[in-house]
Amino acid sequence: MAVVPAPALEWLPARRSLRFTFGEYCFHETWCEGLELLTHVTRIKTSLDETTAAIVPLLQRHAAIILPSFPVSARPAPLDLTRRYLRYTLATDNHYYIELDRSSFDEYLRGLSRHHRHEIQRKLRRYLQASGEAIEFRRYSTPQEARKFYALARPLSAKTYQDRLLARGLPDADAFRAELDEHAARGTMRGYLLFHREQPIAFGYCTAVDDCLRFAFTGYDPALATWSPGIVLVHEMVRSLAGEGRFAVLDFGSGEAQYKRLFATASQLCATVFFFQPTLGHLIKLLAHRCCIAGSDRCAAAAARLGIKARLKRLLRARTAARAA
Repeated sequence: MAVVPAPALEWLPARRSLRFTFGEYCFHETWCEGLELLTHVTRIKTSLDETTAAIVPLLQRHAAIILPSFPVSARPAPLDLTRRYLRYTLATDNHYYIELDRSSFDEYLRGLSRHHRHEIQRKLRRYLQASGEAIEFRRYSTPQEARKFYALARPLSAKTYQDRLLARGLPDADAFRAELDEHAARGTMRGYLLFHREQPIAFGYCTAVDDCLRFAFTGYDPALATWSPGIVLVHEMVRSLAGEGRFAVLDFGSGEAQYKRLFATASQLCATVFFFQPTLGHLIKLLAHRCCIAGSDRCAAAAARLGIKARLKRLLRARTAARAA
């Protein structure tokens, strides 16, 4: 039987950061420029070790190589030091996505577990009761629509937990607005908004690579959290994408969130990995970052054992939000 070669990996110039955090508080951020892997997890057919061998020559020309989400069978070691490279595994998490497979929305829903279907329907009923039996949902994709989407979504993002506490909301920067315009001109941008009485209450921003649509930013009005507007938004997003029929995958990315577990049809264990040249400066920076993570994790574990973790988290969030207001 003939051996089918693995598809070539795609790379894109990128600027990424390592965030030094204690709990949810970021006190330092160090940036690096290099290449980032663009290939989606479902298209990666090589192992991490095989990919590492292919990355080594790239480090001669680039300061850093980033694998934002790479499929692994087991958790890699946090730090791998050799004479040719430093490989730093920032995190290993489940990576969630929906395989749309050109199926109808009803077919997609039937493919979910009974428990997940029940939970989605329960949240939809509660939302409809609270909102007056109406779901106002709009999709944005053209250059003109993209600018309107941003004008509505950015003020909403500024209210969210991700933006105010973690600085990970929809960016308020000229570079991002230019990127949004570029995606819209190429037809690779999708913006989604959920409204209540003509006011935006939840948003989602996605960008496409081939037939994969990546969920880049999302958020909702925290004043309406009990309505589950984020769940309703994703429900209507998937309905819209199933009707559009262009994309094979809606990618939620790595990390845990309720909406990912409810709507995803598949997940893979994936690692976020940085590669650097094996210099003393890089080694010191990575060891400091690893010590910061370990210290934060130990404190969180101690707080959990004492039964005060949730209380401390609420207190810190409230104080950070008050300072940001």
